[in-house]
Amino acid sequence: MARSHAPAGQTRAPFGLGPCGAAAFASSAGALALEISAVRLLAPLVGTSLHIWTAVIATVVAGFALGHWLGGRFADGGRPASGAAAALALAAIACLATLALFVVFANDMRAGGGAPIVRIAALCLALFLAPTIAAGAVSPLLAKLAVEASPAHEGRAIGTMFALGTLGAIAGALAAGFVLISVLGAAGTLLAVAVLYGVLAAGVAWRAGLARRAMAFAALFASLAAGGGAFGFHRGPCTTESAYYCIRLIDESALTGMPTMAIYLDLDEQSSNIRDDPTFLYWSYAHFFDEILDVRLGGGGVHAFYLGGGGYSVPRAIIARDPKARIVVAEIDPKVTAIAMSRMWVSADPRMTVVHGDGRLALQALPEEPIFDVFFGDAYKGLQVPAHLVTREFNRAVRARLKPGGMHVINLIDARASPRLLHAVVATLALDYRTVEVWLESTETLSPRSASYLIVSGDDPTPTGRIEARRGPRHSWMRLAPEDLRRDMAAHESPVLTDDFAPVDRLGANFCSLRILSRLGIDLARTERCP
Repeated sequence: MARSHAPAGQTRAPFGLGPCGAAAFASSAGALALEISAVRLLAPLVGTSLHIWTAVIATVVAGFALGHWLGGRFADGGRPASGAAAALALAAIACLATLALFVVFANDMRAGGGAPIVRIAALCLALFLAPTIAAGAVSPLLAKLAVEASPAHEGRAIGTMFALGTLGAIAGALAAGFVLISVLGAAGTLLAVAVLYGVLAAGVAWRAGLARRAMAFAALFASLAAGGGAFGFHRGPCTTESAYYCIRLIDESALTGMPTMAIYLDLDEQSSNIRDDPTFLYWSYAHFFDEILDVRLGGGGVHAFYLGGGGYSVPRAIIARDPKARIVVAEIDPKVTAIAMSRMWVSADPRMTVVHGDGRLALQALPEEPIFDVFFGDAYKGLQVPAHLVTREFNRAVRARLKPGGMHVINLIDARASPRLLHAVVATLALDYRTVEVWLESTETLSPRSASYLIVSGDDPTPTGRIEARRGPRHSWMRLAPEDLRRDMAAHESPVLTDDFAPVDRLGANFCSLRILSRLGIDLARTERCP
């Protein structure tokens, strides 16, 4: 009987369908964990938005496609085990290199320059294309080994490999999203993926009978891991990482002249607290929330719903100033609340009820009857308000829980020139409120780029068109002329936002189209607004 001989230096026998499937499962798990950690690693630099997810997913899929093609070509070369071990080793090295490159590109991104979408796409390609190409090359090489191990059942072997790879991807996504990033952080998760690929590389080489190569892979990987480990387990700029955010605390005492702590979620500062004066609200939008209560409602005993706890600056101020106040705060991230209470001088108070979860679900879980004097909307993901919190369906849910004379107040960041998202939000609110006003802090009326708009909706107009701060910093706010607002909205044909159609990312100030599309005849001039 004739014997088949493996290529020199390579042993086929140890690679049955089981070992190949296990390696495919683990390799795919690492690839999806890499994808999830990529989004979180970028969050402190560019935020988290539809554009970030789109760029990361496109980069990862492109890397897999190129890797699959290259892996298929190497599989035809007759040494699939050697190729799989080499691809896994390269994936491990590329993951470690990504951690090192991240520091370099982080400094460049903070310096700015260039259109945001172009910069985001370039950053994703530079950081994550190489490791995904290497990871993508593993699958066809392992599939070739599985087919060689089961020549009488090639279809079954290929189907099993596809199934195990898919199950591994699911496991990797779940592990990264629910466990690893919260425990290790984004950089630590990426290092764990590198460790996984390094172990797999050494294991595949050893099982193939390539003992020297296995030892070389292990030694190379160990030295690189030792160099990258310190950064990998370091959380970078984050004070802590949760299932939702990279949370940073920054001491801003030098800015205010008083003991001050600010909280950043991913890219952006959310709020800041003064230790010795809870009623001192440094940021103008938070200060406006406090002042508009006196102007429109007056007196005390306000019952408020505050969506988006952050540093709890406004709830803290309301409770400190109004002994009869009651406030419900919806904050999606328990770790944000814990940090605010442990590091930002926010005290637990029986008058303040904290609900952890999505703000819309928290509101809808309350009795559907008028119970609140005011609803404050201050929830953000990056620089953009979540789409489901500005739709007509959500506005109706808020309206149903406001007492007669109550008000719905929203903080909204948009472009100063041609604020299309603002116009859409106002048009949507106007369907359910008799009056919708837009206010700006006086210094922001001169802003050349973006601004923080304060939208006040209710049954009756505010009795004044200008509000001067009566406490705290010297802020003043002006109401935009209703006729100017109506004219601008008519000129831009503002859409009504619904649960089915709420293009917040496209309308907002952070959307920037690629100019090359205009050269191809696609007119996106109305959306080329980069703050």
